[in-house]
Amino acid sequence: MARIPRGIMGPIIGKLGPLVGATWKEKSYVRARPSKTKKKGTKSPAKHAAEQTFRFMHLWLVPFHDYIMIGFMNVAREMTQINAAFSRNFKAALTGVYPDLGIDYSKVVISTGDLPGLRILQCHIENGVLEVSWEDHQFDKAWYDDQVMLVIYEASAHVTDGFVGRASRSDGQFKFPLKDDLVGKTLHVYIGMVSLNRELISESQYLGTVQS
Repeated sequence: MARIPRGIMGPIIGKLGPLVGATWKEKSYVRARPSKTKKKGTKSPAKHAAEQTFRFMHLWLVPFHDYIMIGFMNVAREMTQINAAFSRNFKAALTGVYPDLGIDYSKVVISTGDLPGLRILQCHIENGVLEVSWEDHQFDKAWYDDQVMLVIYEASAHVTDGFVGRASRSDGQFKFPLKDDLVGKTLHVYIGMVSLNRELISESQYLGTVQS
């Protein structure tokens, strides 16, 4: 049963004959109702490989979701932040052909945008504490109170850790104590920048690996 709010010229919500109306991100749309499909047969090897490749990328991004929701918030217009990040990383970071799939960690994108990133970044771990430093540059679009987003990824357990906003551009450095289950592991480190009002976001930067 369909509803037409705000009069006969309002958007359709629900089923109306062969049509289905809905709203998403404050936009109304109408599409044809899907036709009943016949019983599924055996998938072709190519279709199976494509589905498993998509599944691999989706599952790999799961630990990054909390950061992606911020890092891609300004580019997700007709899709969600997760889908925008999936599309970007599927093209840039996915390697190999099913079933031998992998990730090029240096090309993973956690955030994207026009906000300037940090310069001359250095990082190391000492006594279970990740220390990151940079030079404080003031230039167009960059502000002293821009917030740092840190993402640490540990591949064997497929987990992330990090923060958003615990340090700012003007600090020039921060120290981040590692959780016990990350000590003694090889960690991939990413840095992004977010303006205080979150209207501007930077392209994430890969700092490489550090041994904790």
